Amino acid sequence: MTDEEKIEEIKHKVFRHPDADSLLIKRIPKEAVKQFKQFANEHFVGDYGFAFKWMVDNLLVEDSRFIELYAILEKHEERLNSLQNVKDQPPFKRMLSGRKIVVSPIE
Repeated sequence: MTDEEKIEEIKHKVFRHPDADSLLIKRIPKEAVKQFKQFANEHFVGDYGFAFKWMVDNLLVEDSRFIELYAILEKHEERLNSLQNVKDQPPFKRMLSGRKIVVSPIE
Protein backbone atom coordinates (compact mmCIF):
# COMPACT_ATOMS: atom_id res chain seq x y z
CA MET A 1 0.00 0.00 0.00
CA THR A 2 1.42 3.38 -0.99
CA ASP A 3 1.61 6.40 1.29
CA GLU A 4 -1.18 8.12 -0.66
CA GLU A 5 -3.48 5.12 -0.23
CA LYS A 6 -2.71 5.02 3.49
CA ILE A 7 -3.51 8.72 3.80
CA GLU A 8 -6.80 8.27 1.92
CA GLU A 9 -7.72 5.33 4.17
CA ILE A 10 -7.00 7.37 7.30
CA LYS A 11 -8.99 10.33 5.94
CA HIS A 12 -11.89 8.01 5.21
CA LYS A 13 -11.82 6.60 8.75
CA VAL A 14 -11.37 9.93 10.51
CA PHE A 15 -13.57 12.29 8.51
CA ARG A 16 -16.45 10.03 7.53
CA HIS A 17 -19.49 10.15 9.78
CA PRO A 18 -20.79 6.65 10.62
CA ASP A 19 -24.27 7.52 9.28
CA ALA A 20 -22.90 9.24 6.19
CA ASP A 21 -23.61 8.14 2.67
CA SER A 22 -22.06 9.18 -0.61
CA LEU A 23 -23.80 11.07 -3.35
CA LEU A 24 -22.48 11.63 -6.85
CA ILE A 25 -24.35 14.08 -9.05
CA LYS A 26 -23.34 14.80 -12.63
CA ARG A 27 -24.55 17.26 -15.24
CA ILE A 28 -24.83 20.27 -12.93
CA PRO A 29 -24.40 23.71 -14.50
CA LYS A 30 -21.01 25.23 -13.67
CA GLU A 31 -22.58 28.36 -12.20
CA ALA A 32 -24.72 26.28 -9.82
CA VAL A 33 -21.66 24.33 -8.65
CA LYS A 34 -19.80 27.60 -8.15
CA GLN A 35 -22.66 29.06 -6.08
CA PHE A 36 -22.99 25.88 -4.00
CA LYS A 37 -19.25 25.78 -3.25
CA GLN A 38 -19.28 29.46 -2.33
CA PHE A 39 -22.28 28.89 -0.01
CA ALA A 40 -20.60 25.86 1.61
CA ASN A 41 -17.31 27.70 2.07
CA GLU A 42 -18.92 30.80 3.56
CA HIS A 43 -21.37 29.10 5.91
CA PHE A 44 -20.05 25.58 6.54
CA VAL A 45 -16.25 25.90 6.27
CA GLY A 46 -16.31 23.99 3.00
CA ASP A 47 -18.25 21.01 4.37
CA TYR A 48 -20.41 20.16 1.35
CA GLY A 49 -22.32 17.48 3.25
CA PHE A 50 -23.56 19.86 5.94
CA ALA A 51 -24.30 22.52 3.34
CA PHE A 52 -26.40 20.02 1.43
CA LYS A 53 -28.16 18.89 4.63
CA TRP A 54 -28.97 22.50 5.51
CA MET A 55 -30.44 23.01 2.05
CA VAL A 56 -32.60 19.91 2.36
CA ASP A 57 -33.78 20.81 5.87
CA ASN A 58 -34.50 24.45 5.14
CA LEU A 59 -35.45 24.54 1.49
CA LEU A 60 -37.08 21.20 0.82
CA VAL A 61 -38.50 20.26 4.19
CA GLU A 62 -39.53 23.61 5.60
CA ASP A 63 -38.94 26.55 3.30
CA SER A 64 -38.36 29.61 5.47
CA ARG A 65 -39.88 31.87 2.82
CA PHE A 66 -43.25 30.17 3.29
CA ILE A 67 -42.98 30.40 7.05
CA GLU A 68 -42.36 34.14 6.77
CA LEU A 69 -45.33 34.56 4.41
CA TYR A 70 -47.63 32.62 6.72
CA ALA A 71 -46.47 34.69 9.69
CA ILE A 72 -47.35 37.87 7.79
CA LEU A 73 -50.74 36.44 6.82
CA GLU A 74 -51.41 35.38 10.39
CA LYS A 75 -50.62 38.88 11.72
CA HIS A 76 -52.82 40.40 9.03
CA GLU A 77 -55.73 38.09 9.91
CA GLU A 78 -55.30 38.89 13.59
CA ARG A 79 -55.51 42.61 12.82
CA LEU A 80 -58.59 42.08 10.64
CA ASN A 81 -60.25 40.04 13.39
CA SER A 82 -59.54 42.72 15.95
CA LEU A 83 -61.00 45.38 13.64
CA GLN A 84 -64.13 43.29 13.12
CA ASN A 85 -64.43 42.58 16.86
CA VAL A 86 -64.34 38.85 16.27
CA LYS A 87 -63.23 37.64 19.66
CA ASP A 88 -65.05 34.32 19.81
CA GLN A 89 -62.60 32.62 17.42
CA PRO A 90 -60.07 30.38 19.15
CA PRO A 91 -56.37 31.11 18.58
CA PHE A 92 -54.85 29.15 15.71
CA LYS A 93 -51.56 28.30 14.10
CA ARG A 94 -51.19 28.11 10.34
CA MET A 95 -49.34 25.09 8.94
CA LEU A 96 -47.16 25.19 5.81
CA SER A 97 -50.07 23.76 3.82
CA GLY A 98 -52.17 26.77 4.83
CA ARG A 99 -54.37 24.67 7.13
CA LYS A 100 -55.35 26.27 10.43
CA ILE A 101 -54.94 24.33 13.67
CA VAL A 102 -56.58 25.49 16.88
CA VAL A 103 -53.99 26.18 19.57
CA SER A 104 -55.08 25.56 23.13
CA PRO A 105 -53.27 27.51 25.85
CA ILE A 106 -51.08 25.47 28.19
CA GLU A 107 -52.12 25.87 31.78
